[in-house]
Amino acid sequence: MVTATSEMDKEFEALRNVYNTVKRTGDSIRKSAKMFGIPESTLRSRLKNPDLFDSKVGHPTIFTKAEETQLAEHCKNMASLGYGYCMYQVLELASRIG
Repeated sequence: MVTATSEMDKEFEALRNVYNTVKRTGDSIRKSAKMFGIPESTLRSRLKNPDLFDSKVGHPTIFTKAEETQLAEHCKNMASLGYGYCMYQVLELASRIG
């Protein structure tokens, strides 16, 4: 299963590669954008303001990746034993962790 996050990571990495290529080779922005299938306006925006590569979109996360994985594994294990949690129970578990 492909997650939205992995797709966004791939697109972000592709954009960073195009950015580095344009900076290194001096190819035209239009040509590079067309060649890599990235909107020209997006590439121009990134070239004008490279700090956008370091910006994060959305709210900051509450859990670390490890904590999130631990909660998910616990819920899966309980479901395999026949005790699936409802949304409110998962929220209660999450509030104890966080």
